[in-house]
Amino acid sequence: MGVLRTKSIEQSIRDTEESEHKLRKDLSAWDLTVFGIGVIIGTGIFVLTGIAAATKAGPAVRITHVPTGISAQSQNERSQAQNKATAMKVLRARLREAEERALPMALEQLDIADGFADRYPDVFGRATTADEVEAVFASGRIASLLGLEGGSVIASSLPILRTFFARGVRYMTLTHWKTTRWADAATDDPQHDGLTVFGREVVREMNRLGMLINVSHGSDETIEQTIELSSDPILATHHGLRSFNNIPRNMPDYLVKKLAAKGG
Repeated sequence: MGVLRTKSIEQSIRDTEESEHKLRKDLSAWDLTVFGIGVIIGTGIFVLTGIAAATKAGPAVRITHVPTGISAQSQNERSQAQNKATAMKVLRARLREAEERALPMALEQLDIADGFADRYPDVFGRATTADEVEAVFASGRIASLLGLEGGSVIASSLPILRTFFARGVRYMTLTHWKTTRWADAATDDPQHDGLTVFGREVVREMNRLGMLINVSHGSDETIEQTIELSSDPILATHHGLRSFNNIPRNMPDYLVKKLAAKGG
């Protein structure tokens, strides 16, 4: 019985060694194909590449170790990233087209407004300051002040903003119904979480010029960031209160209080 038990143990050892050798051999044959499957499928590459790497390290028992730090983007994630990139490209194109239409329209309307004062000087008087407004009123005429409704009209250009100021424009709303390339509107899908870096430059430049900032039509984030950033009081000339009518276009009470605290 002792001899038979010894042979049985020896045979078991040999069988185990042969099984491990065969398993290592079989896995080695998968080294290249495993990585190929991982690239094609995308998912499951963490485990598959771990198995392939482990076969080169020694006995099959080490297969249970899966290396950390290996990453791969799934096909679904890549598709989502591509869809997002495509959507952003379409959005940027739409916003550029809006600016291309808005700028010439604003210039044409500016000429019309100036024309009223030229053709009817006994009725209208141009005004760019508070003193000029009082002087026009004192003469019995209507003070004509110019403003821009919607930041798209400056075509994302500070020189164009300065040109409008030189033409007598003294206020601008940062957005209208649609989000611009640099500021979110209340009635459009948010794209920037308020103001972009360029949007902040617009606010600072309007402060420097002495041009009034109007936040009507802006998203809550746009309004709040403008209030915090501006060194001057700001306007909200055509806003309702959200506490009376709960729609995005109206301003919540906390922003009304912030605006008032800044002198607006």
